[in-house]
Amino acid sequence: MKNERKVTMDDIAQKAGVTQATVSHVINGTAKISETVTKRVLRAAKELEYVPKKWSRVSRDRVKKTIGLLIPDVENGFYAEIAKGVETAMRRRGFMTFQCNTFYKSSYEKNYIKTLLQYNVSGVIVGYPMASRESYNILLENHLPTIIVDDRPKGMEELFSSVEINNLLGGQLAAEHLEKLGGKQICIASEPVISSALEHRINGFCHMMADMGKPIKNEYIYIEDSQYGKMEMGYNIGAKILVDGSIDAIFATSDHVAFGIMKRLKEHNVRFPEDVMIMGYDDVNFAHLMEPSLTTISQPIDKLAEKGAELLYENINNYAAEIEHITMDPCLVIRNSTMRIE
Repeated sequence: MKNERKVTMDDIAQKAGVTQATVSHVINGTAKISETVTKRVLRAAKELEYVPKKWSRVSRDRVKKTIGLLIPDVENGFYAEIAKGVETAMRRRGFMTFQCNTFYKSSYEKNYIKTLLQYNVSGVIVGYPMASRESYNILLENHLPTIIVDDRPKGMEELFSSVEINNLLGGQLAAEHLEKLGGKQICIASEPVISSALEHRINGFCHMMADMGKPIKNEYIYIEDSQYGKMEMGYNIGAKILVDGSIDAIFATSDHVAFGIMKRLKEHNVRFPEDVMIMGYDDVNFAHLMEPSLTTISQPIDKLAEKGAELLYENINNYAAEIEHITMDPCLVIRNSTMRIE
């Protein structure tokens, strides 16, 4: 971590050409300052990347009992359910939740975290693998209680508590299912492997297939290079599956990737499961509404969110709390997208 001197109000005062008292009044809202001077002070604070660590009693009273939730995109069903679960669980404990959609952009992550610090939130839940290691470091440097949900950042296991799914088991369950149903040319379709969760899903699947004597060839592992919309990724991977023409079973590492593949293949009159079996991972609410309904690995999303909220609440009320890593088991949910009738 960088050992840089923290920016102070004196630094802002010098840059803005005002007194330290004026900066304090602007930052804490404790006196009426002209609009021109206020803009000059705020501009200087922004340029110096000032993050206030001590707020007036007025500010603390206004923002107490709040937490921040960082997720990439609430339009994704998985993250929508995480957000709903966290907000419900924290409201029950007397906290309001500020939801931050980062779209996997490191600049958004850092700006959101700095803003949450300025508003003196009591803690943060990070619901995905953040794009920048610096984002985690900002949380650590400011001693902000933080819980990681659905990930365990490599090299930071001793720094953050986490709640995650046994994704190795999930991958194994998927492999057993497709092999049992007679899949001959099975492929994997995935977004970029930027998290331990995705890595474990793929490894669990590949290792189980190898143990069953049907190892997956590298050319049948379709992994996108960059992060963007998951359904769009699936749609693009679907084109590669069509070009190959020999694939009869697909394991998508998320339901939304599976949805995109299904859309592309349906446009070319591919039938599920008669021509191709497909299954996803997550069991988002929309999975059972698809036509055909999607076989998937179900994660206990509500329990994941509830436990993350519980750990954060405990951490907020006890800064000496030990680091905990909790793992929950997924299960196989069989639906029509793999139910072949011979």
